[in-house]
Amino acid sequence: MRPETPAIVVAAPPMGGASRLALALSAVSGARLMPEMNLFLADDLDGWRMQAARAQSDLGHGALRAIALANEGEESEAGVERAQQWLWRRGEQSPLAILEHVQGALGAVIWPDLLLGWRPDYLSRLRRADVSVVHVVRRPEPQTAALARRYQRQNFVPPVFRDFAASPSGELDPQLGWYQFHRNLSQLVAQLGVRYHRVHWEEFAARPEPTLRRCLHACGLRWQPTETPPLSLRGPASAAGGFDTPEFDDALFDGIPDVPPWVPERGFTPETLALATQLECAAAYQAL
Repeated sequence: MRPETPAIVVAAPPMGGASRLALALSAVSGARLMPEMNLFLADDLDGWRMQAARAQSDLGHGALRAIALANEGEESEAGVERAQQWLWRRGEQSPLAILEHVQGALGAVIWPDLLLGWRPDYLSRLRRADVSVVHVVRRPEPQTAALARRYQRQNFVPPVFRDFAASPSGELDPQLGWYQFHRNLSQLVAQLGVRYHRVHWEEFAARPEPTLRRCLHACGLRWQPTETPPLSLRGPASAAGGFDTPEFDDALFDGIPDVPPWVPERGFTPETLALATQLECAAAYQAL
């Protein structure tokens, strides 16, 4: 990949601010916003397509939308069908071929990723890519509350948010996913060096412009507000997903009334509290 064409993945768990921050960064940098491309699921596109087909979600939709945009400049049902053929013809190639194709057509790109922190094999593939990571950390209390509100409305709850030790069916405990995701991503500091950047959601929400400027500078982008219309959060019917759309529902994301400052007595496990302290979640809140 060309170093003068940055590629930036914004990583956070669901309801963690990844889609919102990716949208904000693209709006002030001139880089193109892409849906979740999930480039690190497998070693080749055949394996990637198999995982997307087996998923109980819209996994894979974002990559189809991105390829359609690169090929035709817009999203459409016909474009998504041709994107599927594009993927099928390249089964032995790395999923990074998607990124190279999109960059070649559109230049610098930014996209959210809600899976990057779940499994070590995702991270090992990430280390081989010329990609910068913006790790968004939201305090555990509001994020776990938002996740609880979200999944109470849905039939399917990802296993990473279930505590199977508490009950055979897996009792909902959003802190399990919060801990696993941020623990894994925090280990990238030593491995990625200057390609790893951390943003506290509370700091961005309170001071968006200086936070965005600092993040853009670290990632090699300039402050350059764009006039390009933002990408729709929903794609064509056959590939409608690609963004964490519940995250844009203020009633779910921000609608938690009277959330007090994060303190150790809130009922989290010692491991969660230690990681939140390591990631300076409390300090980020107190600085507001």
